[in-house]
This record gives sequence, structure tokens and C-alpha cells, in this order.
Amino acid sequence: MISTRGSSFFFFGAATENAKKMNANKLVTGNNSRISRTDNTTDKTSFNNSIIFKHKFKKERRTLSINTDFNLLSTSATSFLYSINNFGKVLRIDTVDQKKKSDNTNRKFLGKVAYTEPLSAKYSLELNYEFV
Repeated sequence: MISTRGSSFFFFGAATENAKKMNANKLVTGNNSRISRTDNTTDKTSFNNSIIFKHKFKKERRTLSINTDFNLLSTSATSFLYSINNFGKVLRIDTVDQKKKSDNTNRKFLGKVAYTEPLSAKYSLELNYEFV
């Protein structure tokens, strides 16, 4: 027999982060030189939520708990590298022009069910099941 002595909790969180970074430098060593520039752009979005449901039955200390968690992290990045390398002794110039793009998404779901059954005034049995 189930009574209405249950309680539920809900948690929700979300965040977004955008970052842009640019770096330029010049390096001269003897007859060699390098001029380079990097541009990095990153977008991150995260989403978290938790749900907890607890129920107390009419029989003392008999309970049922259900917990769930869901997490999502999405990252998108674009990087550029432009570099001119001058090797003075061998009269050679090398140019690097690169673009790197990455998109990553991570999801995690966790669930747990716990049931407590009183065995006597002093002892109780708890059964748990957890899945990821």
C-alpha cells in the first residue's frame, strides 16, 4: 500500500562560455627568424540536471528513492596558425597556414534506485541498483 508521503527535488543548471584568443610574436635567432600569429575561438555549453524522488511507505523505515543525473558538455573550437619561417643561412623561407576545427559532445546519464526494508527494530536491508 502506498501513502502520499513522497518528496521530489529537481535541480537544473546551464552555462555558456565563449572565448577568443589571438597571439602574435616574432623570434630572431642568428640568421633565422619566425613571425607567427595564432587565433583561437572556443564555444562551450554545459547542461546539468538532477531529479530525486523519495517515498516513505506506511510501514516505518520502508523507503524507495530514485535519483537521476544528466550532464551534457558541448565544445566547438577553431584555431588558425600562420607562420613565416626564414632560414637565413640556407636562403629558404617556409610558410605555415593551418586551420584546425574540433567539435566534441559528451553526455552522461546516471540512475540509481534504492529500496529499504526494515528487518527488525535494530536492522534493515537496503537494495541498490545503479546504472550509467
